[in-house]
Amino acid sequence: MPETTLKFKIDQDGNVKEEVIGVVCSNCTDITQRVENDLGSVVSRTLKGEYYQPCTINQTGQDEIVAQIE
Repeated sequence: MPETTLKFKIDQDGNVKEEVIGVVCSNCTDITQRVENDLGSVVSRTLKGEYYQPCTINQTGQDEIVAQIE
């Protein structure tokens, strides 16, 4: 199973850009929802091609997320 990574970039004004790597279909928005709620309002969202791929069921029910701050 590929590793799931959340990548955050925070600019000098405090704006946060986040990228989900290693996830297909709309699961990326499920993964980021709690973080986005804690950070504030989402101003814009750009969906990558992986978002439109078919979803598969995770048999283990466990996801490991690695956060990388730049």
